[in-house]
Amino acid sequence: MTFKTKATQLIALSLLLAPLALSAFQTVEKVYAEDGVEEIIPEEAPIPDNHARLYLNKRQYDSIPSKQQNIGEEMLDFGGEPLAGVSFNIYGISQAMYNARVVNHHSIEEITDAEIILDTSDFGPTIAKIQAANGDILGSAPLDYFHFTDKTKIDGLTIFDVPKETEVRASDGTPISVDSAYYITEKDHPANVVQVSAPMLLMFPVYEMNLNGTYTDNELNRIYLYPKNVTGTGNVLVNKVTQGKEDNVPLAGAVFKVKNWVFVNDTQTYSQYLGPIDEKTGIRTWGSFADAEEFTTNVAGQVSIMDIPRSSYDAEFFFLEEVRVEDDDNTIPEWNKELCFILDGDMVTATQQDGDEEKEVKYDFVFDDNLPLDWYNVDGTIVNNNLVVEKSVDDIILGNGDSATYTVDFNVPTDINYPLSIEDKYIDFFLFDAHDPALKLADEDAIRFFSYNANGEKETINFVADVDYEVYTLSADETSELLAMYNSITERGENELPAEELPQDKDYFGIRWLHADSAFAHYVGKRVSVEYQLQLVDKEVADISLPNTATIQTGYEKESSDTEVFTGGKQFIKVDMNMNVPLSGAKFYLQNGDQFLFQKSEESSDELYHWATAQLDENNLPAAPDGYVLVSLESDDNGYFEIQGLDYAGEFDKDGKVSGSTTYTLMEYATPSDRYILPETGFSFKVSFGSYLAGNEELGKERIANKEKTPLPSTGGMGTIVFFLVGATTMAGVVYLVRKKKSV
Repeated sequence: MTFKTKATQLIALSLLLAPLALSAFQTVEKVYAEDGVEEIIPEEAPIPDNHARLYLNKRQYDSIPSKQQNIGEEMLDFGGEPLAGVSFNIYGISQAMYNARVVNHHSIEEITDAEIILDTSDFGPTIAKIQAANGDILGSAPLDYFHFTDKTKIDGLTIFDVPKETEVRASDGTPISVDSAYYITEKDHPANVVQVSAPMLLMFPVYEMNLNGTYTDNELNRIYLYPKNVTGTGNVLVNKVTQGKEDNVPLAGAVFKVKNWVFVNDTQTYSQYLGPIDEKTGIRTWGSFADAEEFTTNVAGQVSIMDIPRSSYDAEFFFLEEVRVEDDDNTIPEWNKELCFILDGDMVTATQQDGDEEKEVKYDFVFDDNLPLDWYNVDGTIVNNNLVVEKSVDDIILGNGDSATYTVDFNVPTDINYPLSIEDKYIDFFLFDAHDPALKLADEDAIRFFSYNANGEKETINFVADVDYEVYTLSADETSELLAMYNSITERGENELPAEELPQDKDYFGIRWLHADSAFAHYVGKRVSVEYQLQLVDKEVADISLPNTATIQTGYEKESSDTEVFTGGKQFIKVDMNMNVPLSGAKFYLQNGDQFLFQKSEESSDELYHWATAQLDENNLPAAPDGYVLVSLESDDNGYFEIQGLDYAGEFDKDGKVSGSTTYTLMEYATPSDRYILPETGFSFKVSFGSYLAGNEELGKERIANKEKTPLPSTGGMGTIVFFLVGATTMAGVVYLVRKKKSV
């Protein structure tokens, strides 16, 4: 432990600083009373030789009193009230003082401007250091004496004797006797003391002083001192949290003020707010809201509010008000705008986070999760609202006609059922979903609601449609109606949220809870979940992100979360195997394992894909289920055809990219013409993220070749024999001419 004090302050509060006189005397060992506590010395007992008797009269005040000179003699009108239950540590620092004064030649003025530090380690003696303001050590040495007193009695008095001389070592090691020097600190005090008296520096010989601060020639063996304590103040530790995904988490940046109600009479009251410490008096003052001090929580969600003045020793009620929070995702519940606490002097020890370290501090009142529910109805904690909206989807890759289940988790505000006069605060509660027009709500009746139990498991909430909630579905061309509905819940005076322009490239649906206070009454402060399905209804969106944003909007809080899904596809070109020229008119159907791709018949407006197993008919084609037709792909004049809206086994990898693929098979059932061979097997191709858009480049299209049939030879006429004979005759003539030329 380390104690620090300026010597000048100690002298002003305790006694004069006497000059040192050097003389020889015997070594004094460390003195410990029996069982660690010295018995009270009867006042009438004689003072031992070469000792002085100290009379510590502990006084308490409601506020810091004005400075008053100790004269060393008894002062019956010193002021204050006696304070029982205070004990003191007496540290002998004679060797350290000798080293500073004699060995290191520092003046009294230098010493009086220095700090006294007691440095205690686990592996060695306590070192007394006299340290200058610039950090220089004027003198240091192990303690040469240690003693602690019994606690003061009801009259505030404790008495003990100390040696007036102490043996120290000179610079050459020679033992010499010097006038003693002691450093006196407060050891224990009652729980209602929040400001202890300053440590005292006592140096012998001690002479009586006049009230004006001048010395007399009267050396004292009985020394009366009147250390002062301030009572009537209290400390509060605030532990602040906010709603999280699973558990509440510490919240930094929450700002509080302390309020007190003043009762003028039985019918009149007014409020006053805790201000900063007055530099003149050293205590806090009460004043207006504008002048109040603000207390802001640290990264651990804690803030200590120290030295709250009290006007009585009886229990007093105060109020903690949360006035704002720096994190925009958090809002202040109504409960937090007037939190009651009591100061009664009954201190408790609590752990306070100070940077990376923890320290034990005594407080009159601690806001934590151990407070009874009666205090402010939120499980004993000061919890801020944080929706923490989190949207997820069970499948990020969809085929045309497929549906994905979307889950929106959020926290129910802690004051969802807090009454404001005759109305409830949350008149409306709204889930607003903005999605790509390629998606649509699959089934209103399939919307499900859940809460999470203590084990994180989902439990069904049986909300009733058109009683507890309503569902709205709107397309982009209906946004004027949607905007009016969306902004209707933001008209809440000081809590009004700004109107927004809704994007025209989205479709929307919303869930509005009609009576949020009662609907969520059993889930206050808990995490709940909404599940619904969106269906992919557009074929021509392969490799394009189909975003979806869910927003919880309450008129007081608003938070969104995004997801996205994709669909796949492939581009092809049909060519002649030998000539590599495009072929038109080739027809294909699509197969995936034992399933084939169908869609509703032409009489239906529903063009969504449908996969099903089927038997092959007499034309060797999959027989379509009733009401469906086989999806047929045909190459155009450029040999081009494509397929979009295909599912594949894709997921996000660790880098956030879509990975995975699925292999499909194209079965050709009609060739471009009768000149080409119909393949007996299908053509396999992979669908993955980017497989469709890759076809935008010519080399990225999958090439499917047809082999041309070999023509049979014609019969009749001269045939090829004529050309053979003409060729042979010509070759014979060439040989004859070459030989004749060589012989010339």
